[in-house]
Amino acid sequence: MSNEQQSQVLHHWRTGSQSDYVGVEILPNGQSIIATISHIVWDENAKVQGSKKPSWIAYFKETNLVPKPMLLNSTNRKRLTKLAQTDYPETIRDFRVILCKELTRDPSDGGKVYGLRIGRDVPPPPQKEKMTVNSDKFKAALEALKSGKCDIGYITASYDVDAEAMKLFNEATKK
Repeated sequence: MSNEQQSQVLHHWRTGSQSDYVGVEILPNGQSIIATISHIVWDENAKVQGSKKPSWIAYFKETNLVPKPMLLNSTNRKRLTKLAQTDYPETIRDFRVILCKELTRDPSDGGKVYGLRIGRDVPPPPQKEKMTVNSDKFKAALEALKSGKCDIGYITASYDVDAEAMKLFNEATKK
């Protein structure tokens, strides 16, 4: 792929298909993404390629990245339950996965085609935004602490707070 093609978002040949489920076309220029499965359901009458059949369906939090649910085929179910360390897919909630493409057998002609896969590894934890006394959100966080709208635990769950900012947060909660 040329540098020019890498800088623009290309459209996969499946883009615009009328499928009820996502496929490899959601991957920007075929590159892997990290997304969070919000929940999984067992649907006895899922519409799959024009007919109804029992299926596992995963729904994602990031609808901007994964705009439709994902039909979980056998390979993706096995990987997901192994990563989540459960035999019961419907118990998986708020679980981060890597979505990638892999060559697989094309059921229509037996050839090879790329399919959407759940990656074999758990993605790294998200990086927390750094918070210093000079950060844009520092003043708002300090005011929220002073007013009792939140506690330090709430802030440190989302931010990597440096020592100087933490000292001021601790002082604000003592008053």
